[in-house]
Amino acid sequence: MYLYVKTKYSDTHISRKEIALHYLPFFLVLVSLLIFGNFYDTVNAENNIFLNALDFVMNDNWIKTIHLSAYLMLIILDFELKRKELDQGFKKWMLTLIGFIIILILFIIARAAFEHIYVFDYISKYFIAVYLILFISVLEVLLIIQPNIILGTINLEEKNKLNNKYKNSSLTENMSLRVKDQLLDSLNIDKVYLDNTLTLSKLAKKINVDRYSLSQVINQELNKNFYELINDFRIAEAVKIIETDNNKQVIDLIYECGFNNKVSFYKAFKQRMHMTPKDFIENRKK
Repeated sequence: MYLYVKTKYSDTHISRKEIALHYLPFFLVLVSLLIFGNFYDTVNAENNIFLNALDFVMNDNWIKTIHLSAYLMLIILDFELKRKELDQGFKKWMLTLIGFIIILILFIIARAAFEHIYVFDYISKYFIAVYLILFISVLEVLLIIQPNIILGTINLEEKNKLNNKYKNSSLTENMSLRVKDQLLDSLNIDKVYLDNTLTLSKLAKKINVDRYSLSQVINQELNKNFYELINDFRIAEAVKIIETDNNKQVIDLIYECGFNNKVSFYKAFKQRMHMTPKDFIENRKK
């Protein structure tokens, strides 16, 4: 999670050495498990100092708590340094991640404090497993609803330019969030992007807001311009259609997903899927 947060910023580069350093404890424990598993039954494990030390390092809940807390602090420090420059969507996502780790730490502390109670120790393992499953489920939903927040990167330099551009705007934070919700409802529920005559002004009128405010919300909250946003949804629609019908003709696909010409469709599709629509359809047939 720490490395994920670090790589969310387009101006941050993490070297292979740094990645290897962060994963070193994992590989050390993995090797230790192999040693422990192979020799536990063949030697007098209870009197073996080396195996007892391995057992302690791998299973002690206080060590796990310290390790996890250290990374929590790194994530919080990194978040606080860039907090003012982040949009609301990413701030909420970061706070969700931090909250998830805090609750996980509390679970492990509880296990460490009451591990002498067999029933508690046994049941708590299942609580943690269910908790992790719920987190993964929430992550899956967010990947569908707001993939740009989970998968996208943040260009802080561009964000600063945008903030300067709109510093005299009368649009408050609450108004911006309301417009964003209306915009996403219009796209996800009403599928306004299927209208091949859709313009910024037309969309602004539909959600009852002026075009300048709508443009600001798209730029600041979604980190893209109007045409990038609309084309994202149109290509996602095209992919859904192809997945439903592998025999769909490209010429029909163009108009069904909201484009009005072949050139713009091909360009947008290749930018997002890294292959032509024809190649994508052929790959789906294999």
